[in-house]
Amino acid sequence: MSIPINHTNLSDRAWVRFYGTWEWVSDEAKKYSDLRSWDSFEDFYEAMFKSFTKAYNLDQECCLVRQNTKVGFHADNCSWISKDHMSHNGYGVPFRCVALGHNNDAYAVRSIPIFAGIHDLNPKVIEDYIPKGIIEHRGWRFYPLRPEYSEFVNSDELYVFIGKPYLTPEIFNQFKDYQQKLGFAKGYPSMRDQMNHMNHNTVGLLTEMGELLREVPHKPWREIEDQPFNEVKALEELVDMIFFTTNTCFIMGWSYAELIVAYAFKIQKNLNRITSGYSKVGTPDHI
Repeated sequence: MSIPINHTNLSDRAWVRFYGTWEWVSDEAKKYSDLRSWDSFEDFYEAMFKSFTKAYNLDQECCLVRQNTKVGFHADNCSWISKDHMSHNGYGVPFRCVALGHNNDAYAVRSIPIFAGIHDLNPKVIEDYIPKGIIEHRGWRFYPLRPEYSEFVNSDELYVFIGKPYLTPEIFNQFKDYQQKLGFAKGYPSMRDQMNHMNHNTVGLLTEMGELLREVPHKPWREIEDQPFNEVKALEELVDMIFFTTNTCFIMGWSYAELIVAYAFKIQKNLNRITSGYSKVGTPDHI
């Protein structure tokens, strides 16, 4: 890092922190080509130096944040906040919940206060009740997310859009009720019973995969025209595969929020592979 000469009244330590923030902003802005940012360090200095000086005098660990993560880096959208304030508003902590909107748009939310402010919601209502379970508030539904599953969301943002879930909460609950009537998807007397049920579902999934392969072309050494293709039957096998896969999630104790976060994470991972040049297993691109 080549730091410009410090001609200010700031200590060298503060000057290094200020310039380091500029380099971080520059790197972050490159990820979002549609988000406006300062063109040079001089522009950043003119816009943010006075506010940094004031914030640094109060807390030497202060950091720059965007109030609205959908908008770029510029003075009207950025502010310096203390380390304590960062923790309170969700910076540097795991994602806490999944928010499901009016049109089934889903968000993984780290900062409930920031998300609530942008969507005209009452953060206190969400903060008070989300630890107790699902909450509905002004047309939104919030689902608690265990910390270990927040690692699926590859983002440093305060909240991030994760798409439209392939399962709605209503279908998820209907499926779970059906499983419970069959004696599945509930507490197990022992770890052995749980593993036996897991084995049962794994064998079922493998069986359905084999049946699917019998209905679709899958042999690269044969012409497509010479291989059977029964679309209706193939779709039936895919539905059976979803049945066993979702039931496996129940066995593992996944909630609705954790299931859709894991699904969104996998989809994003696949998209990143495609973008980086991945095509097929065994090809030079894959290797």
